[in-house]
Amino acid sequence: MDIPRIGRNGKTFNCLKFRSLIVNSKEVLDELLRTDPQARAEWEKILN
Repeated sequence: MDIPRIGRNGKTFNCLKFRSLIVNSKEVLDELLRTDPQARAEWEKILN
């Protein structure tokens, strides 16, 4: 998908946008946190 962006000197250009996350990222994260104690500890440390 081309998305118009504003660049140098106000000139527009098209920029491709790519999906950066997998479709079921929430489920993958939940599974990782459920099965990997180290990942869960790091995740909780970041959020607190």
